[in-house]
This record gives sequence, C-alpha cells and structure tokens, in this order.
Amino acid sequence: MARGGFLYVTRTHLVFDPHSMNDAVERSRLRIPLWEIRSTRTRQKGLSAILTVSTVRGVELDFLCWSRAKVIAAIEQAQQQLGGPGHSQPM
Repeated sequence: MARGGFLYVTRTHLVFDPHSMNDAVERSRLRIPLWEIRSTRTRQKGLSAILTVSTVRGVELDFLCWSRAKVIAAIEQAQQQLGGPGHSQPM
C-alpha cells in the first residue's frame, strides 16, 4: 500500500513525513539514506500517482507523489553529489 504524506530530499536522505490520513502504523517519519536507494520508478494506480523507491537491501517502498519527476531528479542530483546511487555510506 502506498504511503501518503510529504516527500523531500536533503543532501543525504529522502525524507517522508506522513499525513494524518495514514494508519497508525504508517505515521512514522521515514529517513532513507540516499546511498541506500538503488532505483526509483513511477506508476499510476487508478488516479493515484505512485513513486516506488527500491533500496540496496531489497526493500521497495511506495509513496503517493504528484511531483514524482521532481523528486526523482532531486534524488539523482543529490546522489551524484555523494558519488552515485548505491555507493558506500560516507564516513
């Protein structure tokens, strides 16, 4: 199930802040280190715009996201500044 809320990219993380419409279990803030993001892809499910984030650990996370192209571009730009997707964690 896709999570609804707010996604933003910092220099080192993809951050998700859920909105109050999520289940109690899904109300936790997520911080995904950019070096753990292997890939991103978009898809449409009915009227929902979904961004899927795949991690180097094999986890896939779905987020409802209307600005998918902007978020993906921000992730890619930040990853390039860190040394590329899936690179080792900085010391």
